[in-house]
Amino acid sequence: MNDKHLHHIFTIVSLIEKHMDGTLTAEEQKNLFEWLSEPANKALLNDVLQPGSLEKFEESYQSIDTLAALTRFKKRYELKQRGKTVSIFKWVASIASLIAIVWTFGWLMYERKDSPTELGKIEYTSLSHDIEAGGNRALLTLADGRTISLSEGQEGILIKNGEITYQDGLTEVMELSDNDVEEFVLTTPRGGTYAVTLPDGTKVRLNAGSTLKYPSRFVNDERFVELSGEAYFDVAKVEKPRSNNREPVQIIPFKVKTKGQLVEVLGTEFNICGYDDESDVRTTLVEGSVRLRSADNYVSSVVLKPGQQGIVRDDNTEISVRPVDTEIYTAWKDGFFYFNNMPVYDLMKQVEKWYDVEVEYKASIPKETFSGKIKRSTSLMGLLEILQVSTIAVKLQDKKLIVY
Repeated sequence: MNDKHLHHIFTIVSLIEKHMDGTLTAEEQKNLFEWLSEPANKALLNDVLQPGSLEKFEESYQSIDTLAALTRFKKRYELKQRGKTVSIFKWVASIASLIAIVWTFGWLMYERKDSPTELGKIEYTSLSHDIEAGGNRALLTLADGRTISLSEGQEGILIKNGEITYQDGLTEVMELSDNDVEEFVLTTPRGGTYAVTLPDGTKVRLNAGSTLKYPSRFVNDERFVELSGEAYFDVAKVEKPRSNNREPVQIIPFKVKTKGQLVEVLGTEFNICGYDDESDVRTTLVEGSVRLRSADNYVSSVVLKPGQQGIVRDDNTEISVRPVDTEIYTAWKDGFFYFNNMPVYDLMKQVEKWYDVEVEYKASIPKETFSGKIKRSTSLMGLLEILQVSTIAVKLQDKKLIVY
C-alpha cells in the first residue's frame, strides 16, 4: 500500500467516523456521498460496518507497534484544517482503534475484488430535501389536563423537594402540591426523546413516540408506573421503613405495566419496548433481576437474568426468553442506531419513529438485512446513504418514504 493510498484511507476513515458521530460539515458530507456513489465503495463500507468485522483482523493488527506506526505517519503527513496544522493524534481519539480500522479498511479496499452487487438508488424530491434527526422533545400533561411543552434545550426533568425542575437542577418547571398525589403523563412525539427522574430517584428515558404515566410521589410502599412505547429504566433501590434495626431490610418493588405484561423489579437496569403498532413486547435486562408477568391475570411469569430478553406476544400468554446482546436493544438511549442483520421492516419502524416519516411499500417488503452502528444525530439522507447497500430503492416525498 503506497503513500497515496494510505493518505486516502485515512481521509475516508475520518469522514466515516465523523458521519457516525454526526459531526460532518456540509462539504465533508458531500465528499463522503461522492465516494459512496461507487457501488464497490458502498459494499466495502457495508463490510466494515458488519458487527465483529474488526475483530476478524485482530490477530493481524495486534502485532503492529501502533505508536511507532503513527509516529512514522505523523512525520510524513500533516493534515491541514482551516489553515492550521493538526496532528494525526488529535484526528482520532484512539490510536489502537485507528490502526485497526485503517488496517482493516486498507486490506478490504485494496485486496478484495469489487462487489458484484447491483446497488439501489436514493431519490429525493429536491437536492436540498432532507429530514433532520429527532431531538429532545416532550409534552408533560398535568392532573387537571393542562399541558407543558418541555424545553428542547434540556434532556429531561427531575421531581424533587416538592417541585419539578429540568435536569440541570436550576430551571423550575412547576411546584407540586404538598398534600395531593398528582398523576402526570410524559409523552414524546415521533422524533422526540426525553428523560425523567422519578420521586424515588428512578431514572427513565423515553424513546420516540412513547408515554409514561407516573405519580408526583409514591405512597403506601408501592412504586407503580405505566408505559406505552419504549423506555430504559434505571431503578433506584428504596427500603421499606423499619421500626427497629433488627427487622430485615426489604426493598419496595418497582412495577411497570405495559401492553401485555407487568414487570416487577427491586433495583436494576432494563429496557422495555412495547409499542401499540408492534405485536411483541420485549423486555431486555442489562443488570439486576426482573420478573415478567403476562397479561393472563399475571399468572404466567418468568425471572430474567442479565443478558436475557423476555418476549410477550399479542396472541400468546406464554413468555419466551432468549439470550441477547443487550447493546443492540439499548443503544438508542446512548444516541445510536445499532443494526445487526436487521430486516428492512424492523429498520423502517425505527426510521418512522425517529424521523417522523411515513414508510410506504410499493411492492412486497424487501428481504435484505442491514448491519451497522450509527449516531442517531445523523439526518435521514445521511442514514440512508450509509445503509444503501442493497437492491432497495427509496424515494422521499415530503414526509413519506417510499420503498420500491
